[in-house]
Amino acid sequence: MKKNRIHPANKKSIASQRDKILKWLLKGKTITTLKAITQFGCTRLSARISEIRDMGHVIVTKWVKTRNKQVVKEYSLIQYQPEA
Repeated sequence: MKKNRIHPANKKSIASQRDKILKWLLKGKTITTLKAITQFGCTRLSARISEIRDMGHVIVTKWVKTRNKQVVKEYSLIQYQPEA
């Protein structure tokens, strides 16, 4: 039985998508699956969010209603400010 393997070329693409999404979130912006597809060509946003969480970042998930009355997940990053 073959194990699921990621082609080396796709590993770079995944890392690139993850890095772009993280930079986006670090700017204080939110992201949905549609935004991830159109902005970054990422069709597996939940996987990239999981990877970013595994890196130690705190990502909040919120259900939001779109203009078309669809309910989708919106992700945002919680940035902690060091206490003075």
